[in-house]
Amino acid sequence: MANLPHKMPGKALFVYSMCLLSLIPIIKAAPTFRSIDCNSTVPTDQALCSGVTTDVCRDCLDYAKRDAVVRCPGSKPFSIVYDECTVRNSTVSAPTIEGVDPTFSWINCPNITLTTTGTYAPNSTYEKNLASLLSVLSSNSNASNGFYNHTVGTSTPDGVYGLFLCRGDLTVSACRDCVTYASTDVVQQCPRAKQVMIWYDECILRYSNDSIFAVQETREWVILVNPQNVTDETRYSEVLGEVMNNIAARALSGDSRKKFATGEANFTSTQLVYGLAQCMPDLSNFDCDSCLRNSISKFLYRYRGCRVYFPNCFVRGELYPFYNLGVGGAPPPSPSPVLPPPPPSTNSTRWPGKTFFCKAWIWDIILKF
Repeated sequence: MANLPHKMPGKALFVYSMCLLSLIPIIKAAPTFRSIDCNSTVPTDQALCSGVTTDVCRDCLDYAKRDAVVRCPGSKPFSIVYDECTVRNSTVSAPTIEGVDPTFSWINCPNITLTTTGTYAPNSTYEKNLASLLSVLSSNSNASNGFYNHTVGTSTPDGVYGLFLCRGDLTVSACRDCVTYASTDVVQQCPRAKQVMIWYDECILRYSNDSIFAVQETREWVILVNPQNVTDETRYSEVLGEVMNNIAARALSGDSRKKFATGEANFTSTQLVYGLAQCMPDLSNFDCDSCLRNSISKFLYRYRGCRVYFPNCFVRGELYPFYNLGVGGAPPPSPSPVLPPPPPSTNSTRWPGKTFFCKAWIWDIILKF
């Protein structure tokens, strides 16, 4: 400050003040660390956030990459968990073997040690109703549209509502394999909970003691990303953003049997981007559109792959084909204005690193001013 002239022009003083104010986010707290495994056995790289804003998710993932290098020095597979995000990194990659087990993505399982109203007792009426529900879902897993819902019991608090949804491009047999597996896996991963939702790459299974049919839910969501950054975020967000808007509109042209669409576009001369959008078919077109738009708004375009899961819909974008290319879902609708893709993030704030991160971190801030 001593080197500044005593009387700066008003416009220059304003710009200088704004520059100083822009540094304030540097002091915000780091994500809340929970645990780390420096010898993780996860087969593939994965990062995820649950119920946080996209800015918090992005900043947590950036911090985790640096923090893991310190906590697990060397090229080691690791799994690091914070309240705000989880990052799993592996040095190996295992392909999915169709017909064996579905590929697990995430489970929304409440902490049963912190609640009693959200749990059921062994041998209770609810447990018996749940077992009956899961049996019915598994028995109907050959539904041609890959969706089925059912209720067992009508009295509160022992009634159980459940459903499954398979990815729209799957064959009937692949859908059946996923639902059958999920019907057993879900109670093993989350025992005694009355409300659970489990996601696999191939299907979703959910049950609750409250009705969950034909109701859009926006309070909870999960973001999963491939933690590797794209080489050209601006181009990637433009191309994939247009794909996402297109397939969201196409998914709406489905009916009560299936609301699903996929699409591809050229990212480079040799590289395509792939997108998928799907709603629970019992949603109205209005609620499906709202859910998909909400999902797209939380998409993180800086990463090579991203998925956003809401209870009633989900979107996914990748740089590799992750669905059957011959199954594109609903046909293209009549031409309509395409919403502009979300702008690439210009947020230069970061979680504060430890001392050994300061130089690189501050240099990153300077470059972006």
